[in-house]
Amino acid sequence: MQELLSTEISLKGEYLSVLSVLEKMQYCIDNGIDVYDGVVLHSGMGICWHVLVYTPEPEITALYLSTVFVAMGLDSDYPVESQIKGAYSPAYIFTHTRDLYCTSTKQGELRVKLLADLIEYFKKRV
Repeated sequence: MQELLSTEISLKGEYLSVLSVLEKMQYCIDNGIDVYDGVVLHSGMGICWHVLVYTPEPEITALYLSTVFVAMGLDSDYPVESQIKGAYSPAYIFTHTRDLYCTSTKQGELRVKLLADLIEYFKKRV
């Protein structure tokens, strides 16, 4: 019983860490700024990268996001780019986009929506 409680507390701590990073990213996007409360929004880097850099146990939380993407019905590696139909592969689209969060592009629009969906996902679990 004690072990189960310890695992639940540990998961809740991870969820809070991830949620904090995601909310700070959202704040930066909403306010057109690059830095908020220790999180620097790098427009050329994806959501997983930000979680990897700004959470205390990055190897756990970044891997966990892949399973969340799959649970949401998305591709585990390119959850945004795999939704864009066209001549280019998801990897090509990702590596050739300068601002991943620019909402005037389909990719940016989808990524910002995914960020909001992830925030809701983690809020329900803390």
